Amino acid sequence: MGSKPEFAHVLLNGKKIHIDVYPNTADMPVILFIPGMGCYAGLYAEFLGALADSGFTVIGIDPPGLGRSDGPRGRFEFHEVVDCVSVIISHAAARFSERIGVLGSSLGGTYALYATLNESRIKSTFCHGAMDISQDLHIPTRFPAIVQFLVRYFRGAARIISKLPVPLKVLVNWNHVVESQNLLRSIKNDPLMVWYYSMGSWISFVDYRPGKEFKELSTPLTIVTGESDLLFPPSHCAKLAEKISSQGALLQIVPGGHFLPMEYLPAFLPVVVGWFAKTL
Repeated sequence: MGSKPEFAHVLLNGKKIHIDVYPNTADMPVILFIPGMGCYAGLYAEFLGALADSGFTVIGIDPPGLGRSDGPRGRFEFHEVVDCVSVIISHAAARFSERIGVLGSSLGGTYALYATLNESRIKSTFCHGAMDISQDLHIPTRFPAIVQFLVRYFRGAARIISKLPVPLKVLVNWNHVVESQNLLRSIKNDPLMVWYYSMGSWISFVDYRPGKEFKELSTPLTIVTGESDLLFPPSHCAKLAEKISSQGALLQIVPGGHFLPMEYLPAFLPVVVGWFAKTL
């Protein structure tokens, strides 16, 4: 186990957004971490502590409606997560350093990508998996054809039932997320996990319009996936990488499945450290 976090919060439109802060010296760069679907920063404590011990100030984010943050469980809009990254950047720049990078894992990788489109103060971005939310929302799901059909033809009707909870255990095959059954049982029993997102939350993904196009990105950005990842497979990540900036994003494929920060930490950590040591 690495460094221990301090608990703190920032305010976003009156909501307390919880952050786990692993402080380092003032000359060290800062990495903001966005967790995966239904998850919260504390779930990744071993990884975040090890990252802090590698020479960074690390700030783990509980997005609105998740973990220890305010908001109805599983009910938020996509832009709120993007906006809370900007608020935390302001907090980090004032307290620590303006050398700030963003790291997102799984669905957090998508948030990291779109936060970078929105926020010029981000100096470097690491997406562990990501998707183009205008086209790829079906990719990591258990029933991609059905999700694609519903997104295309029933978005208007879905707004009428915007508060309807959509169970994440049905939407995604969690055996593809986590390989270890012991770890999966532990996560399912974690009281801070959220196991459903509202229909309105999902609609907010496809409704969101970023401030710039992928090809306009100039921030250093890498997309990383496991060679046997079944949610964001290398073939998908390669297509996404080609869309980003005029040169394309750097694609890195590492040994392992999907839950790299927890199940493949010895292989994953050096890739993260190497990227941010080079770009921050």
